[in-house]
Amino acid sequence: MSETTNKIETEQVLVKPRNAAKILCISERTLFTLSKEGKIPTVRFGRNVRYCISDLHNFINKFKECS
Repeated sequence: MSETTNKIETEQVLVKPRNAAKILCISERTLFTLSKEGKIPTVRFGRNVRYCISDLHNFINKFKECS
């Protein structure tokens, strides 16, 4: 597998809210609040909400820059 393909696969993975909250070490309620405020993008399929891992990493990196 090429390096480019491997990078695309890892960045485009969608996770459920419970897993996204675990990745960020926050509660699901806090995750939903951040999503509602537009600080973390969501992907919606009807009523289902998913989070792109690359968006979660971008949020972490922004938070690191602020501290």
